[in-house]
Amino acid sequence: MSTLPLLSITLARSLEFARLSGDFNPMHVDPVRARRTQYGGTVVHGMHLLLSALDAVSKQGLVSPAQIESLSVVFSNPALTGVPVALSCSDIAEQGRLRIVGEHEGRTLFTATLVLQASLAPIAIPPDAEPQSPATPVERDMPSPQAAGELRGAVPWQLPRALFEREFPSLARQPGGDALAADLLASTRVVGMECPGLHSIYSALKLRRVAAPASAGAQAMRWQVTKTDARFRLARLLITGGMFEGSIDSFFRPPPVQQMPLSGLLGSVPAERFAGQRALVVGGSRGLGELTAKLLLAGGADVTITYARGLQDAERVCQEAISLGRRCVPLALDLRDGLQSGALPEALRGAFTHIYFFASPQIAKGVPGQWRAALFEEFSAFYLRGFADLLAALTPARGGGTPIRVLYPSTVFIDTREKGFAEYCAAKAAGETLCGHLAAHHGMRIDHPRLPRMRTDQTSGLMDSDTEDAVAVMRRVLDAFIA
Repeated sequence: MSTLPLLSITLARSLEFARLSGDFNPMHVDPVRARRTQYGGTVVHGMHLLLSALDAVSKQGLVSPAQIESLSVVFSNPALTGVPVALSCSDIAEQGRLRIVGEHEGRTLFTATLVLQASLAPIAIPPDAEPQSPATPVERDMPSPQAAGELRGAVPWQLPRALFEREFPSLARQPGGDALAADLLASTRVVGMECPGLHSIYSALKLRRVAAPASAGAQAMRWQVTKTDARFRLARLLITGGMFEGSIDSFFRPPPVQQMPLSGLLGSVPAERFAGQRALVVGGSRGLGELTAKLLLAGGADVTITYARGLQDAERVCQEAISLGRRCVPLALDLRDGLQSGALPEALRGAFTHIYFFASPQIAKGVPGQWRAALFEEFSAFYLRGFADLLAALTPARGGGTPIRVLYPSTVFIDTREKGFAEYCAAKAAGETLCGHLAAHHGMRIDHPRLPRMRTDQTSGLMDSDTEDAVAVMRRVLDAFIA
């Protein structure tokens, strides 16, 4: 077993990799758009991890690209941008096989198995295959496997030499390293930009050396969809490159969950149901916070919605409300910044009659049976410290006036004890206890209903099941809250 240097890929390096590969899928390079995925932020290109690992084993002399007869890779879990990835390399079974594993906090991210032979003839590629993608690349938006059908296409090899040598210096020096990289880079461009495209997950890759290498003038990766399975949102692609041929398994990631427009909620809520409320919806630019803000607007409330990074989302909600004669104001607020440094204008102190608290980090799943203190602290920064600081910043000194009302949604996961969510449930349970103390201190009512699982950006998966209708649930919750 060989332990390789720890790997951590920043957003800046992901952008460089996008320029190198042509895979500009926003889940890798756009933090604002990526926050609407199940991951809550940008994730590293799986192929970036693999090529970095191959560069590391090449540097240690464990393998030369020209020796690789076949390569199979399974990408088991995503790596969020910037997380440390532990790499290890070992011989398995008989001689001539090498396994590389990437892990983060005990969770396997990818496993690559290489079958090696004596050096095979390296394949020449053009001296500098510059990017063929347009200046502003656009990823194909393909909604489902049915849309893939029997699609086929080709992407030219691209390998900007300076970028390649800077990112993968050992591979760049090895015979066959450029051809290996060109094929692997083309494969991520196929998945991330062509098929499935925008809403894609690169799941697995199986490659073997081609019998007859492509000529220098025909170096491209040709791809064809050979199998789709709507049940699992799977598409299998047959690929043929300059050095390798084989298959890719990819999944169609569910697109971001779109909440019902305000116009569609008018009439489902009595027009004066929430009249007189001056409501602050914390985290109201998307998800259940967005839905709650729209229900309140439909019922006649004046609403201010906060956002951390989604200014465009917040403006979209407010513009629709204003066009329909409602009052809605966006407010920038990131609880991770803390509220003791004047993050909220003093004029907002005492300005609201109701607070709806939907602020949340990405609800990341931990490792079952293990406690991750850092993950608990991340949840606590929102559900405990952020919540307490917010009430302190917004609540006037006790005495006089109508006490403010607060809705602090909790979760049924506390009851069901979902595996891997110990840190999340512990933070939410502590938040329920905090609600009691803060209610007594501030002289207010704080409700903390345990919400069922509903389909949102955070909870949507490849196969959604056992989710309740969000509109119906939040209608019941709001009715109970104002009763």
